[in-house]
Amino acid sequence: MKDGSIRKPARPFQFLPSSEPLILDEDEGVGSDDSPPATSATSANAKKHAIEDGVNGVSKKRRRKTNNGVDGDVVMVDAVLSPALTEELPTTNGCDVGTQIEDAVEILAADTLTLTEGEGIVFCAWNPIFPTLLASGGSVARIWSVPEDETPPGVLNHKMLPHEPSRMSTDKPNVIVIRWSPEGDRLASGSYDGQTRIWSRDGRLVHNMRLHPYPVSALKWNRITSILLALSCDGKMIAWDTETGDQHRVFELANGAMVSDVEWVSNSQFIACGENGIIYQFDIGVEGPLHSHMVHDGEVECLAWDEQTETIATGGQDASIWIWHKPSKDSTPAVKLIGHTGGIVSVAWQPGFDFDPASPKRILASASHDTTVRLWDVVSQTCLRVLTRHADPIERICFSSDGNKLASGANGAVLVWKTNSGALTHVYDRAKSRRQSEHAGSEDFSEINEISWDEGGQRLAIGEAHKVILHITLVTTRQVLMDQQCVIVCINSKSPATA
Repeated sequence: MKDGSIRKPARPFQFLPSSEPLILDEDEGVGSDDSPPATSATSANAKKHAIEDGVNGVSKKRRRKTNNGVDGDVVMVDAVLSPALTEELPTTNGCDVGTQIEDAVEILAADTLTLTEGEGIVFCAWNPIFPTLLASGGSVARIWSVPEDETPPGVLNHKMLPHEPSRMSTDKPNVIVIRWSPEGDRLASGSYDGQTRIWSRDGRLVHNMRLHPYPVSALKWNRITSILLALSCDGKMIAWDTETGDQHRVFELANGAMVSDVEWVSNSQFIACGENGIIYQFDIGVEGPLHSHMVHDGEVECLAWDEQTETIATGGQDASIWIWHKPSKDSTPAVKLIGHTGGIVSVAWQPGFDFDPASPKRILASASHDTTVRLWDVVSQTCLRVLTRHADPIERICFSSDGNKLASGANGAVLVWKTNSGALTHVYDRAKSRRQSEHAGSEDFSEINEISWDEGGQRLAIGEAHKVILHITLVTTRQVLMDQQCVIVCINSKSPATA
């Protein structure tokens, strides 16, 4: 909720009977025609190798080729409930029951605003409260002021955030992770050289915390913003006091096991997952993990916490998703969602809707290396939609703040979908012309590092590897900016604006 409190259901959250596993047909997607296999886009271990193996922090990941059916079709899956299974472990899958063809808007490079960032990994994040502020990270970190109405004919105002390299490191201080606080008044940044910083909304440095010897791969604020949890590529998790900048506690797994992701489940407890298929629950007042559960067969790639139902979702390289309600020592993950055929790289709960016990439904989106995005109702354990227009392993997904739109990114292509129907509404594919060229090679892919919606759900920021941030506005007028080597064209929901 807006004030940060958790709405408690009138009755306990519970799952309904599961459905029979069914068969899924595939469809052709948007993306590479010559794409080698991919690796994880979200795990800290994968990020570490991507950073070390790349140039200036840019991953050289390869992607795999996929062939999927007839171009232009959007495959959707309707929920099909069957009698409860007798097995102890409930599972579910989706079934292709038809296609929907809808005219989607193609967003061209000339229809976007490009904020040139130089070389390096590029990340971006809209402020969750102040709608004109956009933060970016890469070789340089900035806070941009982007007007809500019409973009002025000139250079956008921005504040550069200086990141001096650590005295203990000769590495460039590339900013590889950024995150706004829930109230939008502070910005956290993590660098390749292991430094974590907290900035005010106007770009003033508040704290510089130097303890990680390896790149910072994730930053998570607790709900009341008293603690910032920083995860580094060596698996260490440091809880920082955000008021003083002091270290609160350092956590790590036994035997130096790697940690892929972390997620707060309360103001004092968080979940961590790693390469061994185990998920761990920690408390900031206790030295080691409170307890752990073996869940996935292989690395656990991603986590997502839902405050509405006090439930955490986990995605793994084994292509499965586990749902764990009210994590504790005495409870275990009880529902397994099956349907993807490749590793899960991202899971996200639909925001903007209160859980109604009288008509229980909770939507979870999952993205996979199998090139598809799935929408699940975790209460009934059914797959509602399978979104199949991508031709490359998915790298990122992000819901708009109202939950009505979902953006997915893979190999330079970002697609925008309607959540309720699964209809494709917008297609952005900056690398399309390069891929269609006879001289295009495997090095011509464009990695999507981040996707971020503004608070109103009308503007989408895309952080791409190498050099740019692209932000797409879904309004009605057109203007050209001359001084930043960038162009913006505003579009409506039906067709691109024309000159």
